[in-house]
Amino acid sequence: MVEILRSLIFGKFQINSESFYTAACMNKEEQKKTLAQRIVKFIEDNKTLSVVSVIVFIWMLCTIAFPFIMNRVFHDKDIRTNGPVGDFIGGTTAPWISMLCAFLTFVAFYVQYRANQLQKQELAKQQADSDKERVEARFFELLRLHKENVAAMSTWSRGGRVNGKACFPELLKEFANIYRVVFHYWNEEGKTKLPGHPAKLAFWILFFGISEEGQLFYRNRYLGYENRGRVRQIIKAFEVWSGGKSAEDWHIYEKELNLDIKVYRRFEGHSSQLGTYLRHLFQTAHYITTSKHDISVEDRYELMKILRAQLSVEEQMLLYYNAYAMYDKEWYQIFTKYRLIKNIHLPNIIPNFPSPKTVYAEDMIKLHLSTGRKLFEHQGNIIMEEMAWRVKNPVLAKKLEDDYRESIRKKNVSLLRV
Repeated sequence: MVEILRSLIFGKFQINSESFYTAACMNKEEQKKTLAQRIVKFIEDNKTLSVVSVIVFIWMLCTIAFPFIMNRVFHDKDIRTNGPVGDFIGGTTAPWISMLCAFLTFVAFYVQYRANQLQKQELAKQQADSDKERVEARFFELLRLHKENVAAMSTWSRGGRVNGKACFPELLKEFANIYRVVFHYWNEEGKTKLPGHPAKLAFWILFFGISEEGQLFYRNRYLGYENRGRVRQIIKAFEVWSGGKSAEDWHIYEKELNLDIKVYRRFEGHSSQLGTYLRHLFQTAHYITTSKHDISVEDRYELMKILRAQLSVEEQMLLYYNAYAMYDKEWYQIFTKYRLIKNIHLPNIIPNFPSPKTVYAEDMIKLHLSTGRKLFEHQGNIIMEEMAWRVKNPVLAKKLEDDYRESIRKKNVSLLRV
């Protein structure tokens, strides 16, 4: 039994030893191959330096061999009579030796310069990688907080309380009804047109509600007796609608304003939830697009794609309504350059509300001409819009198309090289 165990142990050890020896030999072969590859790569990357090194090596061989050659030529002659020959050799070779020394000094400085440049490039790359990691780390932390904000949201629907992402379809329904009422009274015939756009007042009502406290945030923004009276009239319509009036009143509103009266109608406002959600979403997008860290536009866009993937279609639509109503300038670059609302469903935009396809028409055309990409996934065919824009901007249209062709050509060349 002992012999069997001993044979098994030593047999196993022998196998392991052989495996270890084989692995060691393979490692040595790999190291030799790697070293040879590194030498070849260095020569390919530094062809000028390699040629100079060969020339210097040949020169050194000639210098070493020169005394032996001269000794063979003049060995049978009196050395005292060879002074002129030595002077001739010294006079003719000294300038070349001086030039060689100067050249070698230059090569030494050049090699040091190249080493410094490579070191700077390496440090710059390390800094860029570090900046990218910092931006990504903070972005994913902001993304985590965004998800928590969404999970904490809650509102009413026809069937009761809904939470999380299920809130946004209900908020869109409520805003659509609010906008229809505001738009109806905003453009009422025979009365002075209110300043600005009805979208702003509609979103304020969604945000702050129609309570006395909520009205304090937006009612006094419309100065003048006529304007205040009109705003009170609009708010009165919501009070009647949410006050539980008779079925006849409901049908009048439903028929006149095309309202969805089946949704929950309290209009208490959603500032406590929407405020946190929208502010944090803006800060996240703003951080990615304007961060001072050394991060490329392509990397920023990739992060924005991740953020966009977290937003449902309803969220993107509500975000657009908010931006158009209040913060168009702040969201402009985020919407056009980084396409945060690319997936917005254009056919579902509220009637009489400006469509993103109209608001960002020029940016949509420029993007398509310069990159072939769509600003909105559901924008459809925009040939007619492009033709009209070309007539107004022929020079810019040609430049954008030329840049697009050049980018495609460079991309094809790079693919051929690979």
